[in-house]
Amino acid sequence: MNIRIKELNKYFNKFHVLQNINLDIRKGELIALLGPSGCGKTSLLRIIAGLEQPSSGQIFFNEQDVSNKDIRERHIGYMFQHFALFQHMTVLDNISFGLRMKPRKERPSSAEILEKAKHLLGMVQLGNLANRYPDELSGGQKQRVALARALAIDPRVLLLDEPFSALDTKVRRELRQWLSNLHHEIQLTSVFVTHDQEEAMEIADRVVIMNKGVIEQMGSPKEILDTPKNDFVYNFLGETNHFSVGEQNFTFRPHEIILSIHTEKVGYFEAEAIDIRPLGAVTKIILKPKDDKHSIEAQVPNTTPNLNRLNKGDKVYFRPIMDFEI
Repeated sequence: MNIRIKELNKYFNKFHVLQNINLDIRKGELIALLGPSGCGKTSLLRIIAGLEQPSSGQIFFNEQDVSNKDIRERHIGYMFQHFALFQHMTVLDNISFGLRMKPRKERPSSAEILEKAKHLLGMVQLGNLANRYPDELSGGQKQRVALARALAIDPRVLLLDEPFSALDTKVRRELRQWLSNLHHEIQLTSVFVTHDQEEAMEIADRVVIMNKGVIEQMGSPKEILDTPKNDFVYNFLGETNHFSVGEQNFTFRPHEIILSIHTEKVGYFEAEAIDIRPLGAVTKIILKPKDDKHSIEAQVPNTTPNLNRLNKGDKVYFRPIMDFEI
């Protein structure tokens, strides 16, 4: 299903939470709403769901205006940040709850509900946990149950509010890949909120970057990383170095740097290596430039020549290889 948001505004008292939001979401697309806390991304998600009403503007599902319809009329699957599972119900009962609450004329038979719940359990790879209770599950398992429950009602749109924020790093990475694979399998129009740049870039077909109630930029992960529209987008999408010497000003990412232990190379600047940390395939080196009071960060491959000869306190020479210009 396509979603079109047109000139949408939201006020909480006098605070302008969302400002003239225009956004088209294509059928089967997975969209990430990405931005810092307080930027309006969760408010936008709740308005799409029908949990909040816009102050002005319209929302269309397949060209049907749903701006004044509540969540029950929009056929939304909503996955909350903290799972919101019913503790007194088994996994199977949690998943089938939405189906059992449908009006009688729309409700499948008990056998159909059971069959569907079991099918969804298999889809989320929890078929052997049907009779367990939420407090007997790990965080990752609870997340999968919550997703299966959201999918049980055959939603037209799936909305996810920071779905991995309560999980540890390893589980988050595993579930990100799993959710991406599942989405490509079922092709359900989906929108998820996150403040994690890596998460958005890894999963989403397109990323919508928000700040202070406005959309700063939208596009594919590659488009946004390669051609940031403004300074906010560039700085928000990762660590940034700012280095000045004389009249020259450089802005570059930690990986956009070349290091050398030799002094004769033209275009290189002198610095002191004040910290060296191996990080898997790369090594992070904190540099104190000779002509700048601020330190900068370099991330270089472990295959970098002479890296094993570099120690804290050594002189090193660096050259930025990309300078961001707005």
